[in-house]
Amino acid sequence: MAAFAITTASSSVTLDAGGTAQVPFTVTNTSGQRLHARARVVPEAPAQAQWFTVAGEEQDSPAGATLQFVVQLAVPRQTPTSSSRFRLDVVGVENPDELYGQGPSISLEVRAVAQPRPVPWLWIIVAAAAVVLAGVTALAWVLTHRPGVQVQA
Repeated sequence: MAAFAITTASSSVTLDAGGTAQVPFTVTNTSGQRLHARARVVPEAPAQAQWFTVAGEEQDSPAGATLQFVVQLAVPRQTPTSSSRFRLDVVGVENPDELYGQGPSISLEVRAVAQPRPVPWLWIIVAAAAVVLAGVTALAWVLTHRPGVQVQA
């Protein structure tokens, strides 16, 4: 028996630059009785369960009450680009097999974040040393090849 009606304002979520987002869900107790509600996120592959947490995961719900659950996402920066879905399910702790509700499926687009390339310090040092060596060589050549200067060996 569906004991909870679950809705959300959006059918998709966009992650911010840090790979995080929040999705609020509204959950209404339609069972006609007071329940202790527990929410959990059900992700589809390639989404990972550890990306999701539910703020206010367990709440008491009088009959007909409306609750707010917020799903918080934190996707690691090295995650490759992918598309997946997730939903929020809520059960009555007293009898989860019969007192439940299944939320709408939410689309999740993960975009890979380009990692900054490391600065090639070794090549910068080698190039700087080559410029200094060329300058010293050129200066020595100019000083030793001026007209009227003789170099004694």
